[in-house]
Amino acid sequence: MTDIKDKEEELKRKIEEVKKRFPYHSVQPYLIHELEELEEALRELKKQ
Repeated sequence: MTDIKDKEEELKRKIEEVKKRFPYHSVQPYLIHELEELEEALRELKKQ
């Protein structure tokens, strides 16, 4: 159970790190893609 919680916290931390890298103008596609992948991984983890 703690493994899932640890992974969840790690994914949330990574999502916040990606969001901090967003510029105030014109977000790069690779950042959007990275954010979407992390958010999808978090959703899948929560389903378990």
